Amino acid sequence: KRRQVVLFGGVTAPADAKGAQTFLNDTSIWESGKWRKAAEGGPRGRYAHGMVFDERAGAVVLYGGAAAHKGAPLSDMWQWDGAGWSEIKMTGPTPGNRYQPLMVYDVKHEKIVLYGGLADFKDDTWEWDGKQWIEVRP
Repeated sequence: KRRQVVLFGGVTAPADAKGAQTFLNDTSIWESGKWRKAAEGGPRGRYAHGMVFDERAGAVVLYGGAAAHKGAPLSDMWQWDGAGWSEIKMTGPTPGNRYQPLMVYDVKHEKIVLYGGLADFKDDTWEWDGKQWIEVRP
């Protein structure tokens, strides 16, 4: 829609084996052949999250990820509208904590599809219709 690639977060490499890592929460945009920083803030710093462009909503949607190597994966959901992030407050059942989930947008059904994740080797499929998550394959 905006002819951009949106990059959020990541994690820095430590300077040495005992060094600390920083979990990033900045947003960068690739357009016209170059990167530009678009925002800082929004979701908690993380890596290994899922992101997809929701054509129906006109926004990039982010789900899950991890904010520490030994901590539990995250289960929050956010959207980027091209100017800033806002958290999506979910009600009802959710996919729960996810580390590296696969997310795609189903154009025909106008839904986000989320599959699996490496935390506990999830093998389930969920759909987001813009209001709630529905598990379609446990």
